Amino acid sequence: MQKLGYKVEYKGVCAGLTQMWVQAYFSGENEEFVFLSRIDKINDDFEKGKINENNIEQKLLVTENKIKHGMALDDEDIHLLEMRPFFDGVALYQLAKNAGENFFINAPPGGPVQTDVDTISKTTASKALENKAIIKVYNEPLACINANLQNFFDELKKTISENASDVVFTLSSGLHRIGLRFDADENKWVLINPGSYLDDSLAYKKDDKGNPLSLKETINKNLKFDHECIAKEIQAALSLEANSVANINAFVVENHPELSNIKSNFSSLNPPRENVVNRGITLIHLAVAYNNLSALENNIHFYDLDTRIIDTGKTALEIGLIDNHVECIRILVKHGANLKLTNTQGKTQLSIEIQEKKWENIIAVLSSIEHISRLSEKDLKSIKKKKSEIQKHFISYLNSISDPNKKKEAIEEALHEPSGLVIIFDQDFKKKILKLNAGNFATASAENAGQPVTEKKSKFSFLLNALKLKSENKTSFLENQHKSEVHITKEKKINPQQ
Repeated sequence: MQKLGYKVEYKGVCAGLTQMWVQAYFSGENEEFVFLSRIDKINDDFEKGKINENNIEQKLLVTENKIKHGMALDDEDIHLLEMRPFFDGVALYQLAKNAGENFFINAPPGGPVQTDVDTISKTTASKALENKAIIKVYNEPLACINANLQNFFDELKKTISENASDVVFTLSSGLHRIGLRFDADENKWVLINPGSYLDDSLAYKKDDKGNPLSLKETINKNLKFDHECIAKEIQAALSLEANSVANINAFVVENHPELSNIKSNFSSLNPPRENVVNRGITLIHLAVAYNNLSALENNIHFYDLDTRIIDTGKTALEIGLIDNHVECIRILVKHGANLKLTNTQGKTQLSIEIQEKKWENIIAVLSSIEHISRLSEKDLKSIKKKKSEIQKHFISYLNSISDPNKKKEAIEEALHEPSGLVIIFDQDFKKKILKLNAGNFATASAENAGQPVTEKKSKFSFLLNALKLKSENKTSFLENQHKSEVHITKEKKINPQQ
């Protein structure tokens, strides 16, 4: 794909290919076969030199001219025309974050992650999926210890037994991604590993005589496993060590008649959650990467939040900031994630966020700290310099919220003290946003209480009065923080053993 001009990393293509398989599986009865055949055909064409980076554009131009002149297209022409959108889809799944949330229909804040098939497939899928929305019904990190992982997959088989053909899975170790489905007729798990097909050295891609197998043949002959050994095969496919972590996602179509039962069955599953680390990757990294708040909160006390992934050097907080997972950012910061850690260039991730003007992330960080001492001096100065710009962003953000309750929550977050937001949201600005949103604040309060808006205005007046009293108090929050830090310093000098 790189030879054709796609800015994708080789090691990440497995994500795009696996998600395209999910999309193909739900597109129709034979579409998985078509998907596997397409990969076989593309590999064959490149190996035989029929297609390369030098001739593909010319070949596409010839085919397009045939269409313009009403000429008949042969199978090679159709294959060529379908190849480009196929690669586009692979690249879009792999680099969904780079496209941004505005590129997609109904994208989540910050844009979709690789497994958000429900969002990305609306852009990449064929008409076969036009009336089917694929949704994610399960998203959990797993501690991959042999016995416990095998028990989990035994339970998983029971969970989907009545709807096995309607549910597919993807698993990711952070280093590789594979697909998985259960074939009820054969009572076997089928492991879909299209990303590995790029590696010619894999033994299971050859028959007994050492001859190469197509991807279809590889899956049919070598990648179907009895459920008693699936955990071991998954660990091998993901190149996992004995004690490792992975993330599992399950997908179904939204209009499935048993959707509520499927979701209910998944909710009763207990994934293995032991404290294990693989190449620096923990359950916390996976929970943040997949924006899984419940998994993050359930595991946050068992790990060092500042653990770096060996291959990338990223901490969980850095992943959350890069991917714009705002709620994950809040949880990590509130639980003490280090905001002063620097990368190999000596920069904090917060300084990069400031440079890229990702103000929502900055606000999330500041609202989650009680002491500005948690920020580096350089980041603190940079944020203060951007004070007016961040204030304008926050007002625009408030204006974009249509739900009065959500708007009320955002305003209350801005008013909350003690909070690092005090360095950009001073008392005058707080009074300004309250005045600008008085109607919304009262409406939300009245809706929650089931009372007329007029009866709830006293609460808004009380907030304004409270702010007025604060602004008249000569001891500011910043001064209090400074005094607190001086006091702590003195205590440490008196008793250095503390």
